[in-house]
Amino acid sequence: MPGTDPQAALSALAAAGLDARSVANLASAGVVSIDGDKITILPPLDLLMSVSPAARQGVYTVLAGNGLNPHHERPQIIAGDLEEWMRTSALSVLQKQVMQALIWWPNGAQAFSDVSALVAAAESAAQAEEARRVMTRVRTLRVRVVPPPAEAKARFAEYWTAGGLSRSAAPLVSSSIEEAAGVGIDLALLLPPLARERIYTYPSFEDAIGGRMPDCNWTALNFFALRPQPYYLDSKISYTALMQEYETVPRTERFGDVIAFVSSGGNVLHTCVHVAEDIVFTKNGQSAFAPWLLQRLADVSAIYGGPERTVRVFRLRAPPPAQTMPR
Repeated sequence: MPGTDPQAALSALAAAGLDARSVANLASAGVVSIDGDKITILPPLDLLMSVSPAARQGVYTVLAGNGLNPHHERPQIIAGDLEEWMRTSALSVLQKQVMQALIWWPNGAQAFSDVSALVAAAESAAQAEEARRVMTRVRTLRVRVVPPPAEAKARFAEYWTAGGLSRSAAPLVSSSIEEAAGVGIDLALLLPPLARERIYTYPSFEDAIGGRMPDCNWTALNFFALRPQPYYLDSKISYTALMQEYETVPRTERFGDVIAFVSSGGNVLHTCVHVAEDIVFTKNGQSAFAPWLLQRLADVSAIYGGPERTVRVFRLRAPPPAQTMPR
């Protein structure tokens, strides 16, 4: 927490909902110290797990908002059932109990921030490594598209080629109607080349541009590009491109529409690409541990939405027709 007065930091936690007994335990346990212009507090595991859900919500909200706690500011969002999430992991019984006890709900999303507690609960090096691995897991979708009857072929092709913006998909779209009727085709095959190549993968060192990994803007604005443009990593350039090369539309209706989460101050916090129905193509963050994937829009909204944020939809303008030189 910011500041140089440990007692003031403890008082702030009490104001956020931490009970008096826990505050007293922290004060007497020798785990509160001054670190430059910050107050560092290292609560023991048993105290962490004893905090009520309401108090944890208040305290973690404060920690998330002061810019000093990245795991609270950007927690691990757990979509769906927590038991199912943990079932396929190799966490120990104690680690699973820790995870269940320390869940909180930023913006209504199920989240976990205490990776250090998972590591502390490990009884072996393998369990400590599993704790770190679990914190990079991301739930995604595998989707199959069932082609329509032949009489709807033109409409199907129009949608999945985005009116000609995704020309590389045209041959596959045409053949899929005859060959995959009633069976379906992997949606990943209908994506433009850049997205098709990267979906379900993590960025590699080859993707790094000037020491930075691709982020959501780079992903969304390069969606139809044959060659990705590195300058979209610059937030000012990507914002300008969104304003100039895209038009605002009232809702997502076309493959490739860009969905932007915008703060009350007008800052674009995240962009993702509408694929079909409530499914989007997204990269949630610039981290090397943030993969390209398909998710439901509600799951992305749980990360980037909020009461003071709005959702806007942008559609790439059609390129002007080629000019024919007079002879």
